[in-house]
Amino acid sequence: MEYELELRAERQAEGIAAAKRREATGAMVPGAARLRRPHPTWDRDWKLLTGWKRWIVLSGTEHQSFTDTPLLADALGITPAAGALPAARAAELTRTYAAAFLDQHLKSQRQPLLDKPSSRYPEAKFCPATCAPS
Repeated sequence: MEYELELRAERQAEGIAAAKRREATGAMVPGAARLRRPHPTWDRDWKLLTGWKRWIVLSGTEHQSFTDTPLLADALGITPAAGALPAARAAELTRTYAAAFLDQHLKSQRQPLLDKPSSRYPEAKFCPATCAPS
């Protein structure tokens, strides 16, 4: 069970034409709930985005992992699915990578965490370079 958290320069919905017309500004876009590209256009479009971009896959997560639902489920005693990342860890990863992204792009503070995989966060895989299609 995995979920792709894509940090990239343009929102997919804006389309490639828009990406070609202007400098990339930075956006965080969720992808599909598996370790592969969710749609063939993502591979094609990824290559066309020329600005700053990151595509990070968090192992053991699903769509709801990036909301308060897992934390509330823990508080209510609901058992998570087998292999799921613990709610507190999912929240930590989400906060850490989102904060790094915002600090880099809104405060102009370079964030080495966004340059390559970190041994502190082994659940995070940088794609498409390190994620082979399944």
